[in-house]
Amino acid sequence: MQVVRQIVDAEKLSQVVNIPEEMRYSQLEVIVLPIVVKDKLTETLADTDFSELKEKSLPWLTDNEISNIKNAKQRIYIDTSIVGGFFDKEFADPTIALFDKLKRKEIIFVVSDLLRKELIDAPDNVRSLLENYEPECFEPVSLTEKAKELANDYIAEKVIGKTSLEDCQHIAMATLSKVDILASWNFKHIVNINRIRGYNSVNLKRGYATLEIRNPRELIEYDEN
Repeated sequence: MQVVRQIVDAEKLSQVVNIPEEMRYSQLEVIVLPIVVKDKLTETLADTDFSELKEKSLPWLTDNEISNIKNAKQRIYIDTSIVGGFFDKEFADPTIALFDKLKRKEIIFVVSDLLRKELIDAPDNVRSLLENYEPECFEPVSLTEKAKELANDYIAEKVIGKTSLEDCQHIAMATLSKVDILASWNFKHIVNINRIRGYNSVNLKRGYATLEIRNPRELIEYDEN
């Protein structure tokens, strides 16, 4: 995914994203990720051809960068339960459907080094599942010190107990990676309305965006509708 770093007029940028009033007459350095821009400009992209969009709203982007925005894929962070769910009778159908979207390159799976570590002791079919897909289907992320700190914040704020540290680390990495969705079958510690509210409350306190958390069945049913 191409990253665009650009010094822009805040007043010009405010045409397409929310900029606080006190910052509108300054120069800002912004990093534009295609999926982020797409999310910010959903209505604009739907109603405007790209040549007009470039001319009127995003003149600092090149034609290639505009093309990247148009073709941006949904980035879905997966935890270990998604890989295991592929082979679980209860969860197989929607999980396989999600992997089919991955195979068709309609989406990207954001995969952490923590997930890779957790798969080491899994059964052979679970451990090797991701190897059946092309490398460009995945975006690797790492458990950084910043992610560890955020995970510890979830526990300190009593969103979840300290025995669920690795679940918190998955949430933290997904948050810091600014993914579109975290997908999981872990209903006790992750896909749980009270937990989600707690995680996002901490995220907002720390200055991060809220995280969308769903199970694969919700994602597939949404697409079908």
